[in-house]
Amino acid sequence: MKNVLENEIEKELDNIYGIEDSKWEILNYIKYLEISKQNNFANYNVIIHNNSSYPEETKIKLINFLCKMLNKNNIIKTDYEFVTTKQLRNFNFNEDKEEKTNFKNDLIIIDSEKIGRNLDNYRDEIINMIEEYPHKVFIIIDKSFCVGEVNASFGKYFDWFFEIEKISEDNKKDYILNLLDENDITIKGKCDYVDNLIEEPFFIVKSKMNHIILQCKLNNIKEITNEFAEKYLENSQDIAVRNKDKSKKTDKKDDKDLNFDSLVGINNIKTEINKIVNYVKICQKRNKNIPTLHMCFTGNPGTGKTTVARIIGQIFKEEKILSKGEFIEIHGRDLVGKYVGWTAKEVQRCVERAKGGILFIDEAYSLNSDRKGSFEDEAIATLIKEMEDKRDDLCVILAGYQDEMEELIKRNPGFESRIQFYLNFPDYNEEELYDIFKKLAKNEEYKISSNVKDVLINDFKMKKTNDNFSNGRYVRNLYEKIKIEQANRVFSSDAEDINLIKKCDIENVLKNIKPIEIQKPRIGFAI
Repeated sequence: MKNVLENEIEKELDNIYGIEDSKWEILNYIKYLEISKQNNFANYNVIIHNNSSYPEETKIKLINFLCKMLNKNNIIKTDYEFVTTKQLRNFNFNEDKEEKTNFKNDLIIIDSEKIGRNLDNYRDEIINMIEEYPHKVFIIIDKSFCVGEVNASFGKYFDWFFEIEKISEDNKKDYILNLLDENDITIKGKCDYVDNLIEEPFFIVKSKMNHIILQCKLNNIKEITNEFAEKYLENSQDIAVRNKDKSKKTDKKDDKDLNFDSLVGINNIKTEINKIVNYVKICQKRNKNIPTLHMCFTGNPGTGKTTVARIIGQIFKEEKILSKGEFIEIHGRDLVGKYVGWTAKEVQRCVERAKGGILFIDEAYSLNSDRKGSFEDEAIATLIKEMEDKRDDLCVILAGYQDEMEELIKRNPGFESRIQFYLNFPDYNEEELYDIFKKLAKNEEYKISSNVKDVLINDFKMKKTNDNFSNGRYVRNLYEKIKIEQANRVFSSDAEDINLIKKCDIENVLKNIKPIEIQKPRIGFAI
């Protein structure tokens, strides 16, 4: 029979998505803390293998939970801190003890994403650090290389191993139902809009659920139906696309141009894509061998790489260059299997899913490895072979930052012979960022006060100086926050114009917004 405390712990773990496979192991770890806390010291160190594509929220929740449990059982008496690259370097074998880093907290987190390199490159420094502070608790969060390798490298110092997996559809469904329940909202009958949400990435699910809750509050709605979705959730662009698919009356060429025209800026990219399409079509008419379609996209976050890749799939299907034109998006690490023999099969599975369409590999540079014969090398070799074997009906697009992508291409000559088109996605300027904001507002039928432009332009100018600025992604995140701020003002003041975004809405958000850290340098790349 479980006691109240055990039930509370399990309930808290239920709200951390992506740890289903490790839940039993985590519960055992908590029991271990309870029975060993009277000992002078036991091994509480943990390795967390982070396999999620949207890891930040789950990662932080799990760290906070483990920190809370360690504090509760008097294993540690302080909070946690992340190790920096500089601190790691200070733990070189040649360094004097007096110069080594002094940590303020008892729980030390070593996150491969924050130090920006494979943990294997810092193996000696990490071991030195653990041996220097035997009475501190260390948590390694690994997203840099394979499970078996990291466990073998550090297993002597770690007894506990958890995994953060991709957030499943069941997780997303639980999240949706729990959020609705917390806000006293029910689903009446079968609502296709909500049912289809679980097929979206988790960050989109969260964004759309915020919109659902917002519309329910504004319109005093306690249950959601298909009618509710059509009236309040599907914007005019969604409806137009749906009607177009039903009627089949829209000219495909015009539709293709409309999709490209809807994108702000990136005129050089649009021109290059048109040239590529024309080149391939001429090769078809001349009965010459069609060139390989594979491409490399480089640029900073939020510059439209994914959106353009989707449109390319549509164009290639319409022009009968590809048979399906479907768009499959994966992360570079998705191609790397966990164990020996898994990687080649994983690559082949991803390629087979994308056959006839686009395989978009984001952060493809994560396949770079400093070790010969690694799982990453196996993934690359298999991918290159698949790119060649299926070149007639497959377009693989590798995407990422310039420096890392150049290194990936140079280190693997097979890519150079198979990738024919290289496109750089420049950063948006301030006016283009403002145009993106206006387009987002227009799509949801918001009006914008005439005095907000200067506020946004000034903010964009300032944010663009940051190395971690995320371009269109920043604008979309800002816009979502402003919608919530606007709704709160309208709801609390009984304002008559519920569709108007005012200057005060934007200023209130900008006062509280915090920059999002991206652990990559700011770079560019010319076509």
